[in-house]
Amino acid sequence: IIEKTKSISRKIENRKPTLSKEELERVLDCLVEDQLDSGSVVERFEKEYKSTFGLKNPIAVNSLFSAYHLGLLAIEINEGDRVILSSFAHHSALNAILLLKAIPVIVDLARSSFHPDREMIKAKIQSENPKAVILDHSFGELLKVSDFEVGEIPVIEDFSEVIGADSEEIKVGKQGVISICGLSMDCVITTGNGAMITTANEK
Repeated sequence: IIEKTKSISRKIENRKPTLSKEELERVLDCLVEDQLDSGSVVERFEKEYKSTFGLKNPIAVNSLFSAYHLGLLAIEINEGDRVILSSFAHHSALNAILLLKAIPVIVDLARSSFHPDREMIKAKIQSENPKAVILDHSFGELLKVSDFEVGEIPVIEDFSEVIGADSEEIKVGKQGVISICGLSMDCVITTGNGAMITTANEK
C-alpha cells in the first residue's frame, strides 16, 4: 500500500515589509514623544523625503485617500466636474472623486500596456471636457505624462509604485501639477499608512 504523503502548506509572502532595528526605534520615539499624528518626527520625514528624492514642497498626510482628496480640492474640482482616470488607478482616487460629487471618467488600459490608452484619453477629453486627469505608473511601468495630449488640463501624477526610479526622459514625481505617493504597506516604501503630496507650486 502506497501511503499518501501529507502536503505541507507554505505561505507565499507578498509585499512583506522589511523593518530594521532603527525603524522600530523610530516608531518607539513617536510613542514616547506622543506624536502619533504630526510633529517633529513628521517634519523630519518631510525634509528627508525632499532631499532624498529631490521633490518640492512635500506634505505628509494620513492616507492616499486624503492625498487625492486634498489634491482634487487644490485644483478646484467641484460637484459635477469630470475627472479622467485609469481603470487600474488606486481605489482611493475614485473614492476621492466621488466624495466631491465629481464624475469619474474611466479609461481602459492600452493593449499590451499598463498605461491608459492615449487615443481613448484624447477622445474623452474632447467628449467629456474633464477638469483634471489622474495618471499613475501602474505596476512600476514608468509613464511619461507628455505622451498624453492633455493640453492645459491639470494632471495629478501618482508615483506610488515607482518612487526612487531614475530615468533621463521621465522626471518621476515632477510631472503633475500635483504629484502623490502612497506610503501604505503595499507601496514601495511604507510608514504603515499615509501618503505624500508634492508640488512645484509655492502657493
